[in-house]
Amino acid sequence: MPNKQNVVYGLDFGASNTVLSVFWNDKLDIIKLSELSLSLPTLLYYTKYESYIGNDAQHMMLNSATDKGRFIRNIKSALAIEGSDSTFVVDRKKSYVDIVCDYISSVKNIGDKHTGQECSEVVIGIPVNFCSVDDLNEQAKTFLRKAAWRSGFKKVSFVYEPVAAMINNMEQLKEGDTALVFDFGGSTLDFHLIKFNSRFDIKSLSTHGIKLGGHDITKKIIENKILKYFGLGVEYKSKTLDRKHNKNNKLLIPNSLPFVLLDDDLNRSKDKGIIAEIDKILWESETDIPQLHILKECINKRLYHYIFAAVELAKIEISDQLEVDINLNIGDLEIKEKLTQVEFNEILTCYKNDVVDAFSILIETSNIKRSEVNKIVLVGGSTKMLYFQELLKNYFTCAEIIETKFLFESVAMGLAYIAYNDNYRSLAS
Repeated sequence: MPNKQNVVYGLDFGASNTVLSVFWNDKLDIIKLSELSLSLPTLLYYTKYESYIGNDAQHMMLNSATDKGRFIRNIKSALAIEGSDSTFVVDRKKSYVDIVCDYISSVKNIGDKHTGQECSEVVIGIPVNFCSVDDLNEQAKTFLRKAAWRSGFKKVSFVYEPVAAMINNMEQLKEGDTALVFDFGGSTLDFHLIKFNSRFDIKSLSTHGIKLGGHDITKKIIENKILKYFGLGVEYKSKTLDRKHNKNNKLLIPNSLPFVLLDDDLNRSKDKGIIAEIDKILWESETDIPQLHILKECINKRLYHYIFAAVELAKIEISDQLEVDINLNIGDLEIKEKLTQVEFNEILTCYKNDVVDAFSILIETSNIKRSEVNKIVLVGGSTKMLYFQELLKNYFTCAEIIETKFLFESVAMGLAYIAYNDNYRSLAS
């Protein structure tokens, strides 16, 4: 075992996956958090007496049909929820801070076993904006800091995720470069624009971020390809409708019913009201509506997790294929859908204006011309979507796009460098 020394962890606590790093014994070390990969899915599963994280949590969700446990994905989004700081977990109320603490504590334990000592300091990567509301951004940082403290860290610092990614990718840059880090993860899209003179002479020109991530795109695919099986766009005839004013005697199932499947797991407060509305429509309808029976079953048994898992897989596979299959079995319903690259790009067009507007804000606040940007470093799993790479090429026409080999680990690696090197510690707050 290496000699013990004071270590500081770099923690990339992501919406989809988490990576832990440390710079010790004169080298950067990415701590393997699971048997399958260096990263660990940011998932939790609670039963009455136990909790599970990562791949174990996903296994429990997919294979514990009779268990009344609570599965939680995208816990990072809970940090910036307005007017709410807790949720029911199985049979008790649990704060978001404690849920995040449960996850970070487990990750910290893995790191401490790896280093052979208890680490008391961590530098955590955070998005430039958790959301568009300043007060909620501050709330998110407060919640995250408290969770890290409760996990056993005595000193907690934050660094913007694209800043950390830039530190880890400096070998891609040369003197005089004007470089943009394009950090596209599970919940946010972040930018950091710099003037690079040397490793220790880096001028920050602008930093910006918007609430758009891979999780949002998964929801949009579900909306376009899957929700029709749960009542979206379906008409029915009502027994109680005033036929004098509605000769066709047809009503459309409210979009709010199937759209409830898109709610994040921590925001299921509408479920009971939706079930009541489904029952009312089924009672009023002249004929049966099978889509609503399936929707009701999906909500009651929390089968929407299977939908997210299948569509997330398809979203990943379509990055380098012309078409992929989405296969789902929900109760008695078998769904077979194809997602083509053309359809996928059409779905992504709804985000074009938001992304291009973000480019404009970044350039306006940097006081440079976009033609001066000559390097773009891609970080994060969502950058594999070619549609967004094309947006970058069309806007920053003079820039070379660099796909780092550390697509998923760059932020954590940069955090470790910042924690270790006094020349970069000023980046942490």
